[in-house]
Amino acid sequence: MSDRCAETRERLEAMPHADLPAEDAIRVEEHLARCPACREYRDALLEDDRLLDGMTRSMDERISRMEERVMESIDTGKDRPARSAGGRVWRIALAAAAALAVIAGYNLVFRDAPGDVVWARVIEQVAKAQDYICRIDRTATPWDSYEMTAYFSKEYGQKKAIYMDGKLAAEIFVRPGDETIHLLHHKDEAYVTIGVTSEDARKLTDLTSAQELVDFFRSFEYREIGTREVDGARASGIEVSDPAIFAANYEKGTVRLWVDASTLWPVLIEREFEADSGRVRVTEIMHDFAWNPALSKKDFEFEVPEGYGTLDFGKALAGEEGALAGLRAYAELSGGRYPSAPAFDTAASEIREDRDRLMKEGRWGPDAIKQLFRYRDFSSFYQDLIENGVEVEYHGDSVRALDYGEVLMRWKLEDGRWRVIYGDLRIETVK
Repeated sequence: MSDRCAETRERLEAMPHADLPAEDAIRVEEHLARCPACREYRDALLEDDRLLDGMTRSMDERISRMEERVMESIDTGKDRPARSAGGRVWRIALAAAAALAVIAGYNLVFRDAPGDVVWARVIEQVAKAQDYICRIDRTATPWDSYEMTAYFSKEYGQKKAIYMDGKLAAEIFVRPGDETIHLLHHKDEAYVTIGVTSEDARKLTDLTSAQELVDFFRSFEYREIGTREVDGARASGIEVSDPAIFAANYEKGTVRLWVDASTLWPVLIEREFEADSGRVRVTEIMHDFAWNPALSKKDFEFEVPEGYGTLDFGKALAGEEGALAGLRAYAELSGGRYPSAPAFDTAASEIREDRDRLMKEGRWGPDAIKQLFRYRDFSSFYQDLIENGVEVEYHGDSVRALDYGEVLMRWKLEDGRWRVIYGDLRIETVK
């Protein structure tokens, strides 16, 4: 590309936002008359602006429909069937686990490849979108299934409205700069707060901007998976199976992104995960994306309804301190056993083996659930190692709390030595 082409394209990009001086406008027109490539670039910009304008005009109507559905779905009835306290606490725990998964684990996949014009233009186009809305259909076996309407705003945070059987069952809120996830569990009339580390809080803020989504996820390795029809349009897809996407929550995972071949906007994201050696399977379908909606602060505000109970999972602990606290809490619940894999969903699934015993002992309740969620600090620590490309080994399937001297987990340091956590949770650095 010549210097004149680069200069012309820079001015073309600025034209929708500011009037060019007459002299500059004349130079642009003169260059366009001689350069077919820059004329094609101008036409692509105009088409992008036309599509954005059309979507923006339709946003108010779509948001109004979503708000109506929320208001109609809130169950205000007071006559509820009796339910056991143990079942109620377990449902709230599963909802809190889902909140962590759908908030902290929300990943898109964008990455350009050399010479691949389509994906490079997708990245450029999505970078123009800031706030956005989408629908998420989630099935988690053996847990439950539900639908979500998800709102993302760089300025105001994240909000997810969860529907079960056509009724609003829960709402999840994350505010920028807040190291807490807020969960209103309407089905069991509970308000739950879940602490996250400062690093995770920063990531959550980043994930509310399409621009920063692009910057963060374009580094993943991917493979092209051809084309298919999505909502009547031809779409091109890529697939990613990098553990850095899912290691905190799952043992295996695949994410597929489908982009409309004509508009270049993402139209479908498919997420498939496994934990507990395949006994836990999670599928999420993300669709009906609405880019640049007119969201406001009011869309992300909430009040705790009168009469709701509260459950605070406490502040998250970062680093090795959090990892050891999480492992210790889980071992106390399980009678000395560690999860067979670091993933949180594996830990939550395997603790069911101990739930009946804990209930008989009178220990299964909010305090036990808080202990279980302390393990999240360990799985987050493990995720950080994976994201940073650190070589790590975990042996929870064979090492127990009384195994003094047996290596539960080790990871390689930059100087070639190893940091080791033993079964009795001593920690040291070895050659």
